[in-house]
Amino acid sequence: MTSIAKIKGFSLLIFTLLAVMSNMATVKGQVCDKWVVGYVPTYTQASFGGSIDYLTAAEYAKLTHIAHMGPYVNANGSFNMTSNGATNIRMEQAVAEAHANNTPILLAFQGWHDTYMPAIANPTSRAALINNVLNLFDTYGYDGIDVDLEPIMSPWVAGMQTDNPNYVAFVNILYDSLQTRISSFTNKKPLLTCAANGYAGPVLNQLQSKFDMINIMTYDLAGPYPGWVTWHDSPVYDGGQILPSTGNRMPSVDGELMMAINAGVAPPKLGVGVSMDAFRWQGGTGTSTGGVTAPMQSYTTDPTWTRFSYSDFLQIIKAVECMYMMLLLKCHITL
Repeated sequence: MTSIAKIKGFSLLIFTLLAVMSNMATVKGQVCDKWVVGYVPTYTQASFGGSIDYLTAAEYAKLTHIAHMGPYVNANGSFNMTSNGATNIRMEQAVAEAHANNTPILLAFQGWHDTYMPAIANPTSRAALINNVLNLFDTYGYDGIDVDLEPIMSPWVAGMQTDNPNYVAFVNILYDSLQTRISSFTNKKPLLTCAANGYAGPVLNQLQSKFDMINIMTYDLAGPYPGWVTWHDSPVYDGGQILPSTGNRMPSVDGELMMAINAGVAPPKLGVGVSMDAFRWQGGTGTSTGGVTAPMQSYTTDPTWTRFSYSDFLQIIKAVECMYMMLLLKCHITL
């Protein structure tokens, strides 16, 4: 989950179970029939005291789990704890507050392929990484582990187009290590979950018996990339649209999920990722409108592509509404 956005001050990325998005789970504990997971990055917590002060009891009640994002994987299997501000007090306080609100909390660690792939390719650094994960898990009393190593597979990264045997080996060893542990909060074995793209379906199919949740990142699906056209960040369906430069269907939430399902992943294992942000395409040249103004436009000069947090997006909408109301009022007075 490389994209985390703020809503009401809460840096949040929600995963909710496929086909039950309108039916939030209310059952707490290590139950994964339905889930709504909120990602809380450590850098959003209070600097002093470490509180997650933007989460109320009412908001906790809407979540089945918290994924606490902090440690970043280094190529030697160690953790960078400073990039996300993953301090001792923040980790202690997050676990304490989640448990006080009857919500299991998972240790979420992340890494991009340029650091995590070297870490898990070497048996020595792979063992070091697993030991470091388990040390944090045991020290702070988490209830599970969320693996956010991206991407698991990619058509654009050499060595990751068709499989990722090192990732499979890493997850299998981590899973085995967790089977000897019990969460003191849930009194059950720890959960093991992951964040992934749909393209990783072949790897996820191999590991679905080890993961309790497989959360598909159905966002960040477009951008001003070479050979691209303007497109939505997280459309539900592709509308039959084709990317001219490749002949492939345009990406969509449905497309990401179906890639995983067609690779053999059972639908009840899948969660739908919702990123609380918005994107704006603007400018560029080479379109019939003098700049990008609609989906599926080709361009010769790249447009800008700006990310807004959800709260910023709402402020923009409110400003537009205010301008519209003022215009109506002005027209009424003029008439």
